[in-house]
Amino acid sequence: MKRSDNGRETGHHRCLIVDGYNFLPQWLGIPLPKMIDLEGARLNLAGRLMEYSSITGEDVLLVFDAHQTLQRPREESLRGSVSVIYTDRGETADERIERLVRELSGVYRYITVVTSDALEQQITFGGGALRISAREFSARLGHVMDKISANAKESGSSAKVGLADKLSKSVAEKLEALRRGEN
Repeated sequence: MKRSDNGRETGHHRCLIVDGYNFLPQWLGIPLPKMIDLEGARLNLAGRLMEYSSITGEDVLLVFDAHQTLQRPREESLRGSVSVIYTDRGETADERIERLVRELSGVYRYITVVTSDALEQQITFGGGALRISAREFSARLGHVMDKISANAKESGSSAKVGLADKLSKSVAEKLEALRRGEN
């Protein structure tokens, strides 16, 4: 694994940076102020991005604004190649994303930023990163989730049929007898 200048391990050629509070309203179809369970929405998104990363092979950085809180900034590394980053006090997600693009430009071959903020898109593009709108990424994420579901259904049903088909009748009868505790 490579390490970026800030010590983050990287394992892929692609990095996806998601502006969390910019993306959530598009993805869920609910304005941010009307979200009742914001923590649950953040966790749900992080989980979906872990699945996305496992399929696409992209490292994912999910950035949330915390600039108006008194909490200390933190970064939570989730499974493998997904990290959740909360900004510093006094720092916006846009500022952190811009800094990440600069820091990681020598580490990754491709960096894509998910945001619908027009100014952020211009600055990001100027920094050498690719950009995708929240609406476009929502569709991409939905497509990947559909693919995961289809693969799970396919492997689940074929595993049951495949195992039964591979056992001879006598072996299946012996296993059933063992399961029932019969000699």
